[in-house]
Amino acid sequence: MVGKFWLSMALAFATPALMAPAAAQSEATQPAEPMLTAAQLADGLQSLVGKPDSDGFLIQSVTAQGNMLILLFTGPDGWREGVDAGQVSDALVTGFCLEMTTYFDGGLTMRVDSVDRGVTLTGPVVTSCPQPAG
Repeated sequence: MVGKFWLSMALAFATPALMAPAAAQSEATQPAEPMLTAAQLADGLQSLVGKPDSDGFLIQSVTAQGNMLILLFTGPDGWREGVDAGQVSDALVTGFCLEMTTYFDGGLTMRVDSVDRGVTLTGPVVTSCPQPAG
């Protein structure tokens, strides 16, 4: 069940046009525009909030606190059984990093919180993409 959730979340982040740094302007005349802020990203991701997938997983909220994007999601009762907050975070951030490889380069951070059976786990503050296993 958790594998389906992770895939669903990775697909939810397949919005690189929203989260990618603004396109660079002419090098001769103007510098590149800065990367979007965490607040701008949170605003842009509001369309994902509250829309369950076919397996019952949904993003409950997307907020920003300073330079940190905070995602809160939930799923069917028991979905998080045997998985700790760090594992949930790593799985989701890994999927995110496949689409947004430079997200952390501009000093932005991310936290992934999760709810199962009414219990919220606060995830770790993530400052870089997780290293591949192996």
